[in-house]
Amino acid sequence: MLTEQQQEFQKKLSSYSSLKVLQTLLALSSSNNYMGISELTEITGLSASTMHRILQELLECGFVAKDEQQKKY
Repeated sequence: MLTEQQQEFQKKLSSYSSLKVLQTLLALSSSNNYMGISELTEITGLSASTMHRILQELLECGFVAKDEQQKKY
């Protein structure tokens, strides 16, 4: 569960499209395990379609890895 301060920060980040990628990377780096889109959307507050697009771009650039069997990043 996010603290009130974290929720406010998430709202601010989500209003800047260029920071959504950073928000995604921060969420991914907060765990030692692979995470799925639903987990990432819960953490970031971003929509599933936005998260999917960002992850595809990061994957193409080599910034994230995907476990194809688990379908997690």
